[in-house]
Amino acid sequence: MLRWIFLLILVLAGTGFSRQSLAQAPVPSLEIRISQAHFTGDRLDLDILLRSLKPDRHFLGFTDVVLAFDQAALHDTAQLIFWPGSSQLMSGEQQRIDKYEMRYNFKFDRTSDRILVYIGIDPPRFKGLSEFVATIAHIDERSDFHRIGRFSLTGIQQVPDELRMHVADKGLHTQAYHFVPANNFLAEATVLQLPPLNLMNQSLEMFEAVREGEQVNLQWEVGELSR
Repeated sequence: MLRWIFLLILVLAGTGFSRQSLAQAPVPSLEIRISQAHFTGDRLDLDILLRSLKPDRHFLGFTDVVLAFDQAALHDTAQLIFWPGSSQLMSGEQQRIDKYEMRYNFKFDRTSDRILVYIGIDPPRFKGLSEFVATIAHIDERSDFHRIGRFSLTGIQQVPDELRMHVADKGLHTQAYHFVPANNFLAEATVLQLPPLNLMNQSLEMFEAVREGEQVNLQWEVGELSR
């Protein structure tokens, strides 16, 4: 009798282990994507786009986008430049918000075997629901619409085959937070989807800048590059 009880315990323990090992990974709710990348001499121009992967809107909180390059890819004098007016972040009232642009910050980390290029996005401050709706970017499922902005990275010495965002458990890494109105607007971490961009076939086909009052509208097209 004791023998059968012992075998039953072993079977139940094994079943519990199997269920734990089959646990599903968290489902991404926000995509951060690099787009419209092209090279001009030693400069790489690129867009950073956002898209909600769920019907619920993503309310853009603190966000860090970190690009990783080999040490030989960038010169010591490399710089990251933001194009003012190139963001397209919309409020809950579908009005363009430019306050995020004023709070972008950049830095380079050369302490590891790779060079990390950091873009930090701090959300504007707000008080109460009305300011939240008017001030915080609402990211929905529209593709190629929500744009953090256009950036130029100078000092490129070696063109990589593809561009990936850096992911890690600590230190500088790509991460994003979203505000939760139902939880007193507290910020929570977001599960991300970060598709890489193949750089071998990108070239600039058309670029146009049109000034309308105090706003500059940028349009460009990227095609295949023959190498």
